[in-house]
Order: sequence, then structure tokens, then C-alpha cells
Amino acid sequence: MIDESIGDEGLIQDEIEALRVMHNKLSRSGAPGLCFDGIGPSADPHLAFIKKGSDWNDIVNCYDLDPATVNRDVERGQPKQTRAISLGVAGMLRIPLLMLAAYGADKGHSLANSLIPCPDINLVASSLLLAASRTVIFIDKEAAAILESALAKHKW
Repeated sequence: MIDESIGDEGLIQDEIEALRVMHNKLSRSGAPGLCFDGIGPSADPHLAFIKKGSDWNDIVNCYDLDPATVNRDVERGQPKQTRAISLGVAGMLRIPLLMLAAYGADKGHSLANSLIPCPDINLVASSLLLAASRTVIFIDKEAAAILESALAKHKW
């Protein structure tokens, strides 16, 4: 794990070094045994900042954060960071157990858009959930209601 602050626009060299360190560690040791993550907004759901069009060969990558995410974090008292380092598609596909938390109606819509009708990572990045070796999703009643409604409306 990298303890340095990554993401300030002036730290490009540090980002490159952090990416190199993470890539080398994951390449040598394989994937982490467990990943606990959340899912991005329902309009364009993403997982671990992986967005549609991401390179399938990336083990780790540096992603630009959505302005809404940056503002939310600042409101919570965190330093302003516009970029984040996370696993890439290849890194996520190596994880033997992916655990995901999705609470509230908005996250229910995110799950529905990710899993129904025919997941495709090139269209909806968070459909990567289904490609992981094993995925466990924790949802609340609001998210479950949205997902159940979407499943009921889908013509199988």
C-alpha cells in the first residue's frame, strides 16, 4: 500500500512512481486476495474508477476523479485530490474475491445498469463485477427494491 498523498495535479512524477511500485508489487505477488469496493454513479457505473474504454491490460492505473467526487470529499474534510490510483481491468480480473457495497436507490440503479440485461465492460465498466472469480454484493432494502424492479421489467 502506498501511504503518500497521490492525486494533486502537481505530483505527476509521484504518480508515475506510485504506479510503477504498485504494478511491480502486483506483478510479483499476484492479486490481492480480497478487494472491497463501491460502485460509481448510475448514469455511467464504474468500479474502482475503471471507466468504459479502459485498457484491458492495465494492472493499475491513475484515474481522473469526477468533479462531484472531488467536491464530496472536500466537503467531508479531505484534501482536494483530482486523481486516484486504483487497480486496472487486468488487476481486478486477478482478484479471487471481490466484495461490493451498494446502498441506496442510486446504487441500486448502478447495479441494475451493470448487471441487466447483458453486461459488457466496453459499454458499462462496472459489469466487470461478473468477470471476477467470485463477487459478493452487499445491498440495503432501497438498492434491492430497485434491482428487483429492474429484474422484473427485463424480458429474458
